[in-house]
Amino acid sequence: MGIFFLMAGTEIKRELVAGELSSFKKAVLLFGAALGGMVAPALIFLMFNLHSGYQNGWSIPTATDIAFSLAIASLLGKWSL
Repeated sequence: MGIFFLMAGTEIKRELVAGELSSFKKAVLLFGAALGGMVAPALIFLMFNLHSGYQNGWSIPTATDIAFSLAIASLLGKWSL
């Protein structure tokens, strides 16, 4: 799994630096989808577990996306839009 995230992260970095997503206008959809992919599962979880003892587990559905985002952020280093 680590090799997959490394390969996916390097491919995304290449696209952001010199590929199709090198301009902000083209990359904004990608970042919006990534943010929605983290927020939507948490909101769905909260919708079903709002007033129960399990509402504090909202971060569990987002854990994989956060790990993926951190891997990409570490690959990007000091590079910014």
